[in-house]
Amino acid sequence: MHFQETRIICFAILLVIVMAQKRNEPQCARNEELKECGSACEPTCKDPVPFCRFPCINNVCQCVLGFVRHPTTGNCVRQNQCPDAKNCGVNETFSECGTACEPSCSNPEPRMCTRQCIVDVCQCSPGFVRGTKGCVRKDHC
Repeated sequence: MHFQETRIICFAILLVIVMAQKRNEPQCARNEELKECGSACEPTCKDPVPFCRFPCINNVCQCVLGFVRHPTTGNCVRQNQCPDAKNCGVNETFSECGTACEPSCSNPEPRMCTRQCIVDVCQCSPGFVRGTKGCVRKDHC
């Protein structure tokens, strides 16, 4: 074989391998993204901000930030599209057991916090913090 023919065969083999790997990669649905190391405790309508101690799940489709898994359809939806969603404000999420240390403009990443459960509360959705006029992105404080 000539050098050029060998290069073409190697390229073809490499292309087949890459295409086979792509075929095994999960195809994510709308409002989902593929995560190499996704949470074993994905946010859901019932538990939008789960506390998780389990290791990650490799190569899994999960809801993008600001969406939660719907209990009936399995789709990723905004919190206000959940069944029995309480009427929370813009960029807020209802939680049956919310944190006592909600991130705010003055304290965007609370470090010390009790594990106290604030029952049936609207709190800022993931990616937002409590500002003077509701939940805003940190860069809008």
